[in-house]
Amino acid sequence: MNQIKSLRKRAGYTQKKLAEMLDTTQQSIARWENGTVEPSLSAVRDMAMIFGTSIDNIMRSDNSPIDIELSVSRLNFEEATDNSKHWGIVGISYENATKTYWYPITKGQLINIYNYLSEDETGWFNIITLNNRIISINSKLISDIKLCSDDADPIDNENITIEEYVGYPLELYRVLSEKPYADENEFDWSSNCSKKLLTVIDRFLDEYSLHDDDLLNQKLHYTTIHRKGNLPYTYWANDIQLTELVYYFSQQIIPRFLNINYIDGQIENFYPENQVCMIEIPLIDVMENFSKQYSEN
Repeated sequence: MNQIKSLRKRAGYTQKKLAEMLDTTQQSIARWENGTVEPSLSAVRDMAMIFGTSIDNIMRSDNSPIDIELSVSRLNFEEATDNSKHWGIVGISYENATKTYWYPITKGQLINIYNYLSEDETGWFNIITLNNRIISINSKLISDIKLCSDDADPIDNENITIEEYVGYPLELYRVLSEKPYADENEFDWSSNCSKKLLTVIDRFLDEYSLHDDDLLNQKLHYTTIHRKGNLPYTYWANDIQLTELVYYFSQQIIPRFLNINYIDGQIENFYPENQVCMIEIPLIDVMENFSKQYSEN
């Protein structure tokens, strides 16, 4: 049994409304929900965009583990409800940084940030953004954190880009991650995407000039290390090490040196923990590793 019915109800949609959004019939929705018919991959991808969740969460059995809520319900269909709704942006500054770094977040992440900031102990914490990033923050080296809701007036003297304002569902980045591999191996990566999703993808690629596969890989998979007194350092990092660091930070297990190697293993990097202000980590790679761990267990 899948989770379509529970996700649909949580989002506040009737079967008829969801059918209209997916360009299908109410009868098809009912058959998907009771398990008599399996939805196509393109339909499941569209639902992942609508519900702000993953394909795995939609198609999981009732007793399997569910991911934390990570995304925003947006495919230019409808706005999300409750804590998965796009709330606004968070700005992070540290000493000698050339700018404030802004990231779109949900209301749920806003609540998590308030919880982090209210704790007595200082250390590392993670923020999950709506532009495919986990921001791991060393609270001892941060100058300030700004929170700006969608309803607020524009921030003076801040050159905030569209990308820093806009949030996208995680499934969009997952679909895009198939494109470079498909182009290299000459198969049609778009065959399991609806026309509506392909329209969103084309607009995304145009808006951020990402039709080149190398640039797209940088957008999807590169990690940026922000160190005290140094320029940000960006490269394709070992995703298993990144996943371990995200877990360590969440548990306040802080190694003296942060080991973040290149993906090909040819260069090993060790950063003194007390010199790293924050790390921008690709969310889809970390979630892929967490999913593998769940399946292995």
